[in-house]
Amino acid sequence: MESKTPGVSHAMVGRPGSIKSWLQIAKGPGSVAPNPALLATAAAVMAQLAMQLTMNEITDYLVTIEEKVDDVLRAQKDAVLARMIGVGFVIEEAMTIRETRGRVDEVTWSKVQTAPATIAECQLGEADVGPVSRRSIRTAA
Repeated sequence: MESKTPGVSHAMVGRPGSIKSWLQIAKGPGSVAPNPALLATAAAVMAQLAMQLTMNEITDYLVTIEEKVDDVLRAQKDAVLARMIGVGFVIEEAMTIRETRGRVDEVTWSKVQTAPATIAECQLGEADVGPVSRRSIRTAA
C-alpha cells in the first residue's frame, strides 16, 4: 500500500485478517546501497579501475624513461663518432701536408701522435656504451 512519502510503501505480513506486522518498503537509489554484496562488488570494481590507471601511468612513465635512455645513448655514440671523425680529419691533413711538402712538420705530427690514444679511447668507450649498456638497461626494465 502506498504512503504519503514518495518511494515508500507499506506491506502486511501474515494471513488475511490476521496481521502479524507491517513492513516498510523503500524504492529508489538509496534502497540498494545497504546490500553488502553490492558494496563489495563496487569496491572490487573501483580497485580494479585504480589498478588499471596505475598500470597505465607506469607504462607511460616507462616509455618516457626509454626515450630518455635512447637519447643519452645516441648522444654518447655521436660523441664517439665525432672524435673519430676528428681523428680522420687530422690524418687527412697530415697526409695532404706530406704529399705537398714531402714531410710532416712538428705541429701536424703532434696532432697525429694523439690519434692512437683517441682511437683506443673511442673503441673502449664504444664497448662500454654500446651493447653491454643497452643489454643491462633492458634487463633492468
